Amino acid sequence: MDNWLKLSIIVSIGALMLIIFIGIIIFICTYHTRIYKRFKKPVKTMGIIDKTEYVRGGNDYNGGYETPDYYIVTYSYTDSTGQRRTASFQWQRNIGKAGNKIALHYDSQNPQDSIADCQLKYGKNLWWKVLIALAIILVPSIFIAIYLEK
Repeated sequence: MDNWLKLSIIVSIGALMLIIFIGIIIFICTYHTRIYKRFKKPVKTMGIIDKTEYVRGGNDYNGGYETPDYYIVTYSYTDSTGQRRTASFQWQRNIGKAGNKIALHYDSQNPQDSIADCQLKYGKNLWWKVLIALAIILVPSIFIAIYLEK
């Protein structure tokens, strides 16, 4: 097989993998922001953490997949009508204990919909990890392409 054909196949597969990988990362990084953008009239407020529950991950012995540990954070807040609301979310690390304040946003048109501020910041903090992952994918691909060209 011609070296140029090998090179073009490798570059095409690498480009396709890169496009798929970038699409997945963009979807993950913008997940919470997309939830926030659905709020018709967002209101920023402070809530109180009611409880933080640690959940130990486990093994899926059939597939060999180990689920990571996480926390379930339950918080409450008062909406603009004075009604007390409670919500919860899963988080990869402990963000506080019961009684601590937590910044959050809720939709004044639909007050039971809320999102914690730390969830919105998550995607912004993920981009540097994306750049490292892209480098890990691209650098070996470039070396393989150069090696096969010789």
